[in-house]
Amino acid sequence: MIRLLPGKSVQDAFYGIDCTIGVPFIIGNKGVENIVELPIEEEEKALLVQCAQHVNHKLSSFL
Repeated sequence: MIRLLPGKSVQDAFYGIDCTIGVPFIIGNKGVENIVELPIEEEEKALLVQCAQHVNHKLSSFL
């Protein structure tokens, strides 16, 4: 059975975001098999990028 799970994974880019964020992915016996980029509107992508940048900024302030 394959299930789509939300989770945190490190990858090169997800919608142009190159930081660690929660993304939907498929997991199998060997771990993460595939990152799933769901179709979203351009405005939603822009908001996602903005949120990721905000999270990165907050995280860097703690280090």
